[in-house]
Amino acid sequence: MKIFNQILKIIFNKTWIIFCIFVFQFTFGTTFTVTSNSNSGANTVRQAIADASDGDNIIFNISAGNETIIVSSALSINDNLTIDGSNSLGSGTAITIEVSTPGSSNFPVIDMGAYQQLSVSYMTLRGGNISSSSGGAIQAGNCESLILDYVTIKDSKARFGGAIYYQGYNGSGNAILSITNCTIQDNQSSSHGAGIRIINSTACEVTIENTVFSNNTCTATSGNNYGGAIYTYDYATLNIDINKCTFTGNIAGGGGAGGTAIYFDGTLLKVNNSTFYNNSINSSAGYGALDLRGTTHEITNSTFFQNSCEYWGGAIASWGSTTITNCTIVENTAGLGQGNGLAVMSGTTTIKNTLIVNNSTDDFHKENSATLVDNGYNIVETGDVSNFYSAQSIIGEQTDLNLDASLADNEIANGTQTLALLVGSIAIDGGNDADNGTVTIPSSDQRGFTRNGTTDIGAFEYGGTNPYAITVTGSDLITTEAGETASFTVVLESEPTSDVTIGITSSDATEGIVDLSSLTFTSGNWSAAQTVTISGVNDNVDDGDIDYIITLEEASSSDGNYNGVDPTDVSATNTDDDTAGITVTGSDLTTTEVGSTASFTVVLDSEPTADVVIPVS
Repeated sequence: MKIFNQILKIIFNKTWIIFCIFVFQFTFGTTFTVTSNSNSGANTVRQAIADASDGDNIIFNISAGNETIIVSSALSINDNLTIDGSNSLGSGTAITIEVSTPGSSNFPVIDMGAYQQLSVSYMTLRGGNISSSSGGAIQAGNCESLILDYVTIKDSKARFGGAIYYQGYNGSGNAILSITNCTIQDNQSSSHGAGIRIINSTACEVTIENTVFSNNTCTATSGNNYGGAIYTYDYATLNIDINKCTFTGNIAGGGGAGGTAIYFDGTLLKVNNSTFYNNSINSSAGYGALDLRGTTHEITNSTFFQNSCEYWGGAIASWGSTTITNCTIVENTAGLGQGNGLAVMSGTTTIKNTLIVNNSTDDFHKENSATLVDNGYNIVETGDVSNFYSAQSIIGEQTDLNLDASLADNEIANGTQTLALLVGSIAIDGGNDADNGTVTIPSSDQRGFTRNGTTDIGAFEYGGTNPYAITVTGSDLITTEAGETASFTVVLESEPTSDVTIGITSSDATEGIVDLSSLTFTSGNWSAAQTVTISGVNDNVDDGDIDYIITLEEASSSDGNYNGVDPTDVSATNTDDDTAGITVTGSDLTTTEVGSTASFTVVLDSEPTADVVIPVS
C-alpha cells in the first residue's frame, strides 16, 4: 500500500555532475469489498472500516434483497476513507445503513474521529436519537473534511443537527464540508439545525449543491431553536455556497427562533438558483426562511414562496450586509404583519431586479436603523415602499403581474421549481443588466435558461433559452414506398462534460427505417449537427399514406445537465405507391368446336390483406 518513487535531481557544474537521489513516499489506497450485510464480522462494513487505513476505499458487493445493513452501534471512522455505496458489483441497488431502531436508538450511523476526512457516496443513512448530543446520523466533530454525494439522510434525531453535526477543524488549511446531489429529509432536532448544524473552529468552506432539504423539524416550542434545515455559527471564517437547492416543509422551533430553512451566522453566505417553499415555525415567535446574521450575504436567482414565521420577514429577515439580485418573493407571511416578504432589520441591504409581491399584509419592512440601497428595477407593492427611491423601481399595487399561481418545473434545467412569468407580465424585460453593487447580474435565470434581450425582473426569464436543450431540425417528413428518403438533424446547444447518447427508433419499421440506431455527442462534436436519414419501405399493399414517428429517446449521459433530456420526436409519412385492382390479360379469344383452347391470366395489382376469391363461370 505504501510505496516510494525516486526523483532524480541532476545538478550541473562546469566540469562535473552530481546525482542526488531523493526518496518520497506516496500512499495508494487499498480497496476493501463488503460482501456481508451483518453488523460485524468478516466481510462486513464494520470490519472493512477497522482494517482500512488512510486513503483506503470501501465498496460493496451485496446481493438483491440484502442491501440494508443494520448496525448495533456507531461505525467509528478513525482514518481518512472513501465509502462508495453504489453496490455496482452486487445488485446495483445502493446500500442503506441504519441503526437498530431509526429515530430511537441512542447512537448515530457514523461517528467520525477528530481530524479525519471522509467521503461517502450513493448511500442512505437512517440514524438514531442522540437526545443529549449532536448528529443523529453523522457526528463529525473537529472534522477536516466531510464529502457527501448522492446520499440520503432521513429519520434521524438529535439535540443539535438532527441529520448531521459538523464541526470544521483543519490546523493547516480550510476545513471542508461538501454536500452534492443529496436528500436531507424527515429529521428532527430538539434545538438547533434539524437537518444540519455547522460550526467551525478554524476557517471552513461549505458547498451545498443540487440537494433537497424537506420536512426537517426543530421540535421544541420554547428556547431559541434556530434553523429548520440548516443552522450555522462561526468561531472563525465560515463561507457557505448554496446552489440549485430546494428547501421545503422545514420547521424551526419556538422561543424567538429564526431561519425556518436556514439560520446563518458566519462570514459569507451565497445562495443561488434555489427555491424556498412552505417553510414555517412551530410557535408564536421567529424569523423567516432565511435568517441572515453574520457578515455578508448574497441571494441571487432564487424563489421564496409561501413561507411563514411569527415575527418579521416571512421569506427573508436581514441583518448585516445583504445583496438580493433577481429574486422572486411571493405569498409569504409574517405574524406581526411587517415585512411578510422581506424585512431589513439592521445593516445594509442592496436590492435589484427583484419581485416582492402578493405577500400577506405587506411586502416590505425596514427598521429605522437599517439602510436600503435601491439599485432599481424592483417591483414592490405594499409596506415601507417609500424606501425604494429609484425611479426605475415600480411600487404600489399592480394589475398586470401575470405571475403563475403555483411552483412548477417550467422545463427545468437547474433542478429547482420556479414561478413563471406569463404573457403580458409587467416584469418581462423590466430589469437591467448592470451590476447590483458587487454582484454581477446573472446571464441565466434560476432554471439555468439564458436570459434573452433585457433581463426580466425576478428569478424567471420569460422566453429564456435552455442551454442544455437538444435541438431537432426537420419534421413532417415525407418518404415513399419507391424508396425516396428524408432527413433531419440533431445538435446540442452547449458543450457537455461527458458523452451524450441519444437512441433512435422508428415506430413502424414496415413503413420507414432509420440509418442510425443512436447518436453520440462529445465535447469535440457537440456543436456539429448530425444527420439522420429515414427511408420509406415498400409493402406492396394498397394501404394509403401511413404516418409514423421517429422516436428520439431520452439522452443518456453522466453530465447531469443533459442526462434525461428528451428531444423532440420527428413525424413522417410514407407515401403509398400501390393501388388495389385486378388485371386480366387476354381478350377476343378463339376456341373451336373440335376442342382447341385459349387462355387468359388474372393477377392482383397489389398485395391483399386477406385471400381474394374471383368466381369464374
